[in-house]
Order: sequence, then C-alpha cells, then structure tokens
Amino acid sequence: MNLLTMEHVSKAYTDRVLLDDVGFGINKNEKIGVIGVNGMGKSTLLKIVAGIEESDAGTISMGNQVKICYLPQMPVFEAGTTILRAATEGNYDELNRWTIEAEAKSMLNQLGFTDYDEKIEHMSGGQKKRVALVRALLTPADILVLDEPTNHLDMGMLEWLEDYLRSYKGGVLMISHDRYFLDAAATRIIDLENHRIHSYRGGYTRYMDTKTRETAAYEKAYEKQQEHI
Repeated sequence: MNLLTMEHVSKAYTDRVLLDDVGFGINKNEKIGVIGVNGMGKSTLLKIVAGIEESDAGTISMGNQVKICYLPQMPVFEAGTTILRAATEGNYDELNRWTIEAEAKSMLNQLGFTDYDEKIEHMSGGQKKRVALVRALLTPADILVLDEPTNHLDMGMLEWLEDYLRSYKGGVLMISHDRYFLDAAATRIIDLENHRIHSYRGGYTRYMDTKTRETAAYEKAYEKQQEHI
C-alpha cells in the first residue's frame, strides 16, 4: 500500500541546487535508508517529505488520513520539562496516559535513562536526541521521518532500535551513517547523488554490491567507447 509519492521535486538555495527533479514513493512497512555525501541535501529531502520545508517545484501526494512524524537532527525542548514529559507530551490523553507513560519509561530505559524526572536542560545534545527519538516512536504515525536516529546510540541501543523499526507497521524514511544499522533495518536504500535519487532494493550490503556492478559496467562501456574514438 502506497503511503506517499514524491514527483519531480526540485529544491535550491540561491544558486546551490540540492534536489533536481527527484521522485520516489514510500509504502507501508517499507524502511528506507537515505545515504549520500554530507551537504548534498539529505536533511532537506526529509524536511520536504515531512512538510517542514516547501519544494521549489514538484508535488507530494498522500492520503488525507496519512500522518507523518518527524525527528529533527537537533531537537529543541522547552526548559523546565522533565525527560518523561518531553517524551510523552502530545502523545496521550486522560484515557491512555498511564499506558503511554509506562511505554515511554520502557523505551527511555532501553536508551539509558532511569531518572524520568530529570530536567531536559541538564541533558547533553546526545541525550536530548535520544529523548526526542522516544517521543517520535511514541507518536501515532503512518510514516516516521528520522534524521540520524542512530547518532549517540551504543551497540545495545542500536540493536533495540533495529528490532523496533523492523516490526514497525508504518513506513520509515531515515538518514543514518551506520552501514550495519542500515543493513539490518532498511528494506531499501536511496542514494542521493548529483541532485538525483537512485533507489536500490535491500539493505546496505546489497546496495554496495549493486553499486559496484553498476560502476564496473559503466567503466567497461566507457572504455569501449574510448576505443572507437
């Protein structure tokens, strides 16, 4: 089931082009890893999908009932907020509050937190990112858009997140520099290169194998072309 489709999307800042006529879709249960050289527009792509930024051209279509949750690269919290409140705010009502708080505590514990009443301003940047990750995972959504969720996670935390995302029923679009995580959690890899998107089925290892074969085939074709010049 298709959740979202991006078509002919372009984005530039002054004379710097980031995205040029790109398109792809996100399906239910699909876990898409976005890779590419830093500064090539990966975070911008995620912001456009999440509705945080507008594209210069192109369209994004999805069902009226499709909900998207976005995890920014650098989350911001209001001073004075406790870790538990930061993780659960906006994710419960009076009927399910205790259930959500219990789930939040379990997730926070998996990510290294035990004092749920500690104030968020006392946290490091990495700790705030982990709290924001819990908030994102608790948010009811059809698509999770995660900008570097694997930053500041140790091996045990990474394995927990891999398992969580594999069983997540919605679509996931995520940036990560951890190739082992992408190998375990991703069902498709999007390579953002030269302002365009190239899509590859499978995890990171399968992507690298396919990319290597493509490069070899291109080089062979180029050599043949040069022989006839």
